[in-house]
Amino acid sequence: MNKSEEAYARLTQKIETGELPPGAVLSEAALIDAAETGRTPLREAVQRLIRDHWLLVGGGRGLQVPAISVDDQLERLEVRRSLEALAVGLACARADEEQLAAVAAHVRHLRTVEDLPAYVAAVGRSHELLRTIANNRYLADSLVPLQGLSRRFWLATTKGLPDEVERGRASYVPALEAVTRRDSAGARAGVLALHDFLARSALDYAARRAAHGSAEPPAPWAAGR
Repeated sequence: MNKSEEAYARLTQKIETGELPPGAVLSEAALIDAAETGRTPLREAVQRLIRDHWLLVGGGRGLQVPAISVDDQLERLEVRRSLEALAVGLACARADEEQLAAVAAHVRHLRTVEDLPAYVAAVGRSHELLRTIANNRYLADSLVPLQGLSRRFWLATTKGLPDEVERGRASYVPALEAVTRRDSAGARAGVLALHDFLARSALDYAARRAAHGSAEPPAPWAAGR
């Protein structure tokens, strides 16, 4: 990984987790500091970040972290759904025994994670693992931003919701388990079920916003105060 790729990885991780929050306007100096890099690798990384929708050009005000958008999430899921179905099919066909064992170990880990940010991070590692096993760089290049921005949306909009990790796990783990069996039909069915869950989650968030006059809904634990 070269310095530009390292800068891209650091900045996407900070945007995904909210360390660089939605709507933040960032100067080049702030981005250099966040990416822990120099001006040249940062500028190379920024071009890719804009292309991949992690940053928006702010019209003379610097670069801006995109807002959380239900419409954007649903559009991402439309594309990601088909690409991930392809990815798990390729993984079933191409995985060696060591890679299948790695997926099985990751499933065991996912079953133990209870904290939402830690669970989302673990999902990110499973995305990376499946992209590696699928072994198609064009597919991987397309999936990286779609998956990362989708994880950002889910993390930002479901914090504090009861049982959200368990619901996510129940929707995701079956696809991974099917990969360990080289069951491509089962893996694809699992991906489609996962995306149905993610779309419902986005629409539920939209409903909560509408119930509070399109303002950001209060944290679930604050309901009834």
